[in-house]
Formats: sequence, C-alpha cells, structure tokens
Amino acid sequence: MIKLKSLLKENPFDKLGGTSDADRITGGQRNPRTGNLMVDPKNLKVSINRADYDTNISGIVSMTFQGSELADKDTFQDIINDIKQDIESQNDPTGAYDQTRLVSDIEFDCDLKVGSDTINFTVVYEEDGDLKSVDIQDEAIAQKHGITTDTIYNFLF
Repeated sequence: MIKLKSLLKENPFDKLGGTSDADRITGGQRNPRTGNLMVDPKNLKVSINRADYDTNISGIVSMTFQGSELADKDTFQDIINDIKQDIESQNDPTGAYDQTRLVSDIEFDCDLKVGSDTINFTVVYEEDGDLKSVDIQDEAIAQKHGITTDTIYNFLF
C-alpha cells in the first residue's frame, strides 16, 4: 500500500518520459501566492485570424489571415505598419483630395492554442499602434491553463 501511494504521488507523465500540456507551457511552475499555473509568454502559440479597422473613405476593412503562421509581438506591429502604409499609398501626394486616414482602433481576432484547446481573444491597438486592450472570450478554458489577460499583455511586450 505504501508503494502504491508513492507511485500515485509521482507525476505519471514524468514516468512515461513526457509532459502534460500545462507543464509544457508553464514549465510546471505555480505562483506560490495563488497556486495558479504560471505561464511563460515565450511559449504561447498565437495565430491571428482577422484584423479590422475603419477609415474615413473606405469604411470598415477586414483583413483575413487564413492558415497564418504563429504570431509574435512583432507580427502585430508589422501588420499595423502595413495598414498605415496601405492607407498612405491611397492618398494624393499633393494633398489636393481628402486624405484617407484611420478613424478607429485596429482590432485583431486571435486564437491561442494550448494542447488540444483553443482560446479565442481580441487585441485592440490604438490608431498610433499602442496596445489598448486584451479581451479573452474563452475565460473557462483560459483559467484551466493559467492564461490571463496579463499573460497575453506580457506576450505582446
């Protein structure tokens, strides 16, 4: 009976030479104060599904990213810069016509893959490219894996 209890206390994934999904993204670390899993933002697998923004001339524009590669903080900034360059390229260099400009924030619809689970969230950047907000739509799944809005903020900085 004592041997069985000691076997049950051991991590079965370690005995089999593998790691659980939670251990893979957290390194098995827990916050000593709360006991929650601590996630290393460098281990997150984020993909961007769509970016939406509004201009004074075109109205709402949606950019869809199908089968996109994994994103990092630079990917978001690159897309924002591409949006700004595209808008600027539509303008008359002489300024004779109404200039196209952003009239809204830029909102990204994203997925965070953790094992077999997918957490949907949105990230909003201001017109100047500064991070404004993060909103997790799948709170229960995020909590299960120790993912918070702070985790995503840390990933984006």
